[in-house]
Amino acid sequence: MDEFAGLTEEEIKRVQRCLWLEFDCRDSWIKAIQFSPKLAAYCNCWHNFTTMDWARLLSDNIQFINMAPLHKMTFAEWVVILNKQPSLADRCPISDEMPDFVWSKIQQKYPHLKRKTKADNCK
Repeated sequence: MDEFAGLTEEEIKRVQRCLWLEFDCRDSWIKAIQFSPKLAAYCNCWHNFTTMDWARLLSDNIQFINMAPLHKMTFAEWVVILNKQPSLADRCPISDEMPDFVWSKIQQKYPHLKRKTKADNCK
């Protein structure tokens, strides 16, 4: 089904522009907070952040770990985080679901990391 069914060309352009502005706004906030975490106090669009937005933010600013929807993140998003923040490996609930080649790449960079198992998640 066409996501813009029933809209005129002009309406489609306006919707696309709004969607782009939403993305651009989130991206600007991520960059601003990465640059200066104290700017987070002025952000009013936390609820609009995607899980990849959160991954980008956490990869530079782990102090927001308790706000992020960790349980919704994919292994790709966790790779973004763990490549810069290996200290968060114990917070990753899906490390055992990551393909071996992905986990081995992370471990090459950070040999001390241990992969959590499903049994570890139940503790």
